[in-house]
Amino acid sequence: MGPTDDTQPDGTQPDDTRPDGTRPEAPRPDPVARRLAATTPPADDLESYVGLEAPAARERARQRGWRTVREVPEGGAMTLDYRPARLNLTLRDGRVTRCWNG
Repeated sequence: MGPTDDTQPDGTQPDDTRPDGTRPEAPRPDPVARRLAATTPPADDLESYVGLEAPAARERARQRGWRTVREVPEGGAMTLDYRPARLNLTLRDGRVTRCWNG
């Protein structure tokens, strides 16, 4: 029989108990870090998307960490809300003609 996993529901191991019998608190999510991640665009060369077909551009954006990708036909209407972590692609005949974040 192989080793067993003794991980507790709070993510600690039995040997994580302090000398006074208490356990350390599990790390709490950092709301500031989460907010920054949602509003900080990844470092990327936006010009490298121009000329790509839409599916290839979408895949590249996801691999590089973009949270949202918006595709707009050339001359199409779009909302003007600014979201730094959103990649915008203008398309003509299925190819990217312009790329920007926001």
